[in-house]
Amino acid sequence: MEVNFEAKPISNNQATRLSNQLRKCVSADIICHNSSDEDALACAKALQWFLDKQKIVSRIISDNATDTFEINDKNFKIIDTISQKLPQKIDNAICVDFSSLSRMGLELANLIKKSKNLICIDHHINSDINDLTNDIYIDTTAKSCSGILLRMFEGLKLSLPSKIKKILYCGMCDDFRKNNYIRFDESLRPIQTNLLKNDLNSYYLYQKLINDLSQNDKDEVISHLNVLSRLSPMQKNFKDSLEARMKTVANGKFGFIEIPENNLEWKALGGDNKFTSSIMSHFRVNILENPIYPNLDSIAIFYPVNNAYRLSIHSKSDNVLNLFNQIRKQKIPNLIAGGHANRGGGCINSTEPEVCHDWVVKIVDSARNFYKKNLLDGS
Repeated sequence: MEVNFEAKPISNNQATRLSNQLRKCVSADIICHNSSDEDALACAKALQWFLDKQKIVSRIISDNATDTFEINDKNFKIIDTISQKLPQKIDNAICVDFSSLSRMGLELANLIKKSKNLICIDHHINSDINDLTNDIYIDTTAKSCSGILLRMFEGLKLSLPSKIKKILYCGMCDDFRKNNYIRFDESLRPIQTNLLKNDLNSYYLYQKLINDLSQNDKDEVISHLNVLSRLSPMQKNFKDSLEARMKTVANGKFGFIEIPENNLEWKALGGDNKFTSSIMSHFRVNILENPIYPNLDSIAIFYPVNNAYRLSIHSKSDNVLNLFNQIRKQKIPNLIAGGHANRGGGCINSTEPEVCHDWVVKIVDSARNFYKKNLLDGS
């Protein structure tokens, strides 16, 4: 049964129902989506804390855990699939911050399909796990999955330790920043935007955490998230070069940057990590607000990651999922994509330079056709 919380306080009955489903597990694997971000790992850690209280043994499975908040806390049991092997089987799977197998690598997706019990907690629109489970707990209006977990704990009247509040605050802030709900001023302090203040559910949850946490706790989280304040000279050069690398389609609605698989600068930067990811995310958000590009509606960056080639995209007019649908209509092979209306990501499981470049060309062509078809400046 799918439960949509509709951005309202979760009733005790709803929270208890989800809690009872979780308690049925003897052991559990808590699974994060590809390129796991702070929000996904925050939810996983908070769930592991909850399961530990129920004497349920659990592991977190992620492919990007090494750079996330509180990762060195040995109380969390984490399999980082970049450096560790996947388990041979998964009996009870709890998917957090995603409900689409398209956001998983093929091997892990197959393990999820074979699991005996599957529970999903998510805030994304798309879901292809419905055929595998009835236990999907989703609120598509929530601007962070951490907020859904906080609502669940609130419904259960649980008293959270500061450590868990701090972790959920980190996850929430990271997704709020991506949604332009908060921004950082010149002193690197978080500033609440009108978007946040007008979203009563998100505003309530954010205020709840900042009122409960000490200033030292909040400063620690913000310092962790503010990686742009501690870039190396090489990282600064990469950040400053992105605008010059950007190309746009004829009507200026879609922009993109292509970082080839064999790019030496990218390899010297260490590839996809919290620094390069933050630099690219910051660029995408800010270029869409730049008055020099009044027509620009969506911006994508293509880059290598592990054994795949990835795109990350932001859209000013919430066209990310519409663009992905257009790409799928043109039957571009091997697209694995998903996310939110205003931001998302996708990848192909290839590192062959010619294959990756051809994929970029086809996606750019699809985006060009999308904006022509939708008459957004129509040239």
